[in-house]
Amino acid sequence: MDPRRLRPGAGRRTAQNRRPAGRRRAERHLRDPQPAHPSRRRRIEVPADAQATDRRPTPYPPAGVHFQTVGQNVGGDDGVSVPGSADRAGRPRVYCHKSGAGQLAPLYIRLIQGRQRLMKAAIAVLGFLMLGGCASDGRMLWPQTSAQSGQCPKLTSDQEFSLNLAQNMADEGRLHASLANLEGMPDSLGEVRLRKARVLRLLGSHEAEPLYRSLLGTCRAAEGEHGLGQLAAARGDNTLAQQHLLTASKLEPTDEKIRNDLGVVYLNQLKLEQARFQFLTAMELKPSD
Repeated sequence: MDPRRLRPGAGRRTAQNRRPAGRRRAERHLRDPQPAHPSRRRRIEVPADAQATDRRPTPYPPAGVHFQTVGQNVGGDDGVSVPGSADRAGRPRVYCHKSGAGQLAPLYIRLIQGRQRLMKAAIAVLGFLMLGGCASDGRMLWPQTSAQSGQCPKLTSDQEFSLNLAQNMADEGRLHASLANLEGMPDSLGEVRLRKARVLRLLGSHEAEPLYRSLLGTCRAAEGEHGLGQLAAARGDNTLAQQHLLTASKLEPTDEKIRNDLGVVYLNQLKLEQARFQFLTAMELKPSD
């Protein structure tokens, strides 16, 4: 049996313990709140820009550089737009987040850097091609004639006169005057380059070597090899001098000057038999006075 039934007045509310009706409704509302009727709800207007903000991506994308077309919202509250980018309609606008602000690299800067790298590469390739075409030996500085023909272009009477005059000055020891006369003649002629190289070698100039090398592969190839051998012997490089002089002697076997210089190189190397042979050959080839 329920104990409350044993107490007097149980189950009956008296006027003293009875709560007001308004208080009962408030307590019932707190215990079981009911949604207000739709007609009684107050509608809150949300601005259009706030609605667009709600649809934006997460405000914490990976740090770095992002791209945005003009008129589109920046993805993230901490996005930093590049000033002036919105004024260029139809062009991409670049922005980055604070975490990657130190790595800001706008698109146009990347394009400029890429073009600069391409230009540097093109200049380097062009430089290598130019160096390959104009080799250090100086062979491509002047037009060449075939060495197989063994014939050089015929000189005019004025050119022959100027060359003879320069040669006479060199024989008299007037090397600078001889070189001045040769400077007035075209370098396209192999004979002119040969005379210049000889004068410059006697003057001790380093410009003689490229001139001698320019004669290789031309009708004056033997003289070019001879001059290179003389320069190597003057530097004390007898091995290189021997190679050039042997090549020259094969191109011009009857040139007594080449034979004599080759004998000197053999003598410097203490190759007495080879030196003796070359000296005897030079003496027999030398025209009698």
